[in-house]
Amino acid sequence: MTCFDAHSDLLYDVARRRLAGEERVLETRHLERLRAGGVEGLVLGIAVIQMSMPVAVNGSMLCMEYGGDQSCMAQITLVSTAASIVTIPLLAAALL
Repeated sequence: MTCFDAHSDLLYDVARRRLAGEERVLETRHLERLRAGGVEGLVLGIAVIQMSMPVAVNGSMLCMEYGGDQSCMAQITLVSTAASIVTIPLLAAALL
């Protein structure tokens, strides 16, 4: 059994390098290490899609619990959810 923790730092690195003009970043910089760790095929695809998901509603609940800016968090949740309709397919196509 393989356990894979996909933090957004991988996605951030790929996005940062792509904006700098580098191509095939996931393949040339990360894929070998991911495969060495047993992450391949379906698991890699799931990780990429998971990293592109919108902000969770948990953020709004934490704002309510700890006195954060609830309105701002609700707006972030709405915008990231709406944007994910476009960004998830784009990221999947670009990274996979």
